[in-house]
Order: sequence, then C-alpha cells, then structure tokens
Amino acid sequence: GLVEMTRKRTGINLTQRLQSDCPCCAGTGKIHAAETVAMRATNDVHLQVAQRPGEAVHVMLDPLCTLAMIGPAGSEAEALEKELGVPLYIRATREIHPESYEIDRGSAAEFAERFMPFQVDQILEVEPHQLLRGNHGNLLALIDGCLVEAPELPAIISRPIKLRLTFVSDSY
Repeated sequence: GLVEMTRKRTGINLTQRLQSDCPCCAGTGKIHAAETVAMRATNDVHLQVAQRPGEAVHVMLDPLCTLAMIGPAGSEAEALEKELGVPLYIRATREIHPESYEIDRGSAAEFAERFMPFQVDQILEVEPHQLLRGNHGNLLALIDGCLVEAPELPAIISRPIKLRLTFVSDSY
C-alpha cells in the first residue's frame, strides 16, 4: 500500500511576489516590489520616531511605493500616523529610484507649512501627464508630490480637468 502524491504549484512564487521588473533596465533585472519598499520605509519610520519622538516625519518615495505605503484611501498612512503619535507626511516623486526612499524629521509646524499645500474645497487642475496607475480604476494623479484620487472619474483622461478637494489629510 504505497500512495504516490505530487503537488502542482499554482499561483505566483515568492520571488515574483516580492520583486517586480526594473523600470531602469526595461525588465532585464529585478527590483523590490513597491509593497516591499513601503514596508521597509514604514519600519525605518518606526525606528526614527523611537530615536527622536515628538518630531514630524516626512517620507519621500517613488509614486507606486507611496501608493503602497499610503494604502487605499489613505487608510494605512492614517493608521500609522495614529500609531506613531506624530504628523506623517508621505510624498511621491518620480525623481527617486523605485527602491529608494528618504526620511526627514522636523517640527510639526514647519512641516505643515512646507508639505500641506492643499485645503478642502480647493480647485485643482489635473493634466494628463500627472496621471498614475489608477487605484481600483479611479483617477489617481501626482500633484506637487501629493497623491490625489478622484473616484467618480475614469482612470484615463486626455485633456486637463478641474477637481474640487473634498478631503485632505497629511499624506492623502
């Protein structure tokens, strides 16, 4: 009575889950996935706050990493800010390598003035070149380092549109 069993792998393997194609070499190399970079940045933010509590934190990442760190509708950033007990400003830039991030510390008043350019009911004009990959099919734009989401619009636009902000947080 011997029974021989085999197991067929289905789904993606660990390497595929934790890495993505490198945009710098057109996919011939591998880099860490946006979620992996966001997790590393989150861990470093925890260490920074533990070393110097009470100071506001500014994190600069690649747009996809920023999206991963902020989470859907800014929920992850909001939860992290509450957990840390300090203001947290997560911003995106296309000028940084997808695996890199920068963390700055400073006074809450200074960072609020520097990194909070938007207010509720403010009108923004979104150009097509400011679009990013949509979150759940929504329009997602990168404006002055901030991610702006418009849930009622299509994920692709071909001409400038105007948006009125209905919600603004430190990171979303």
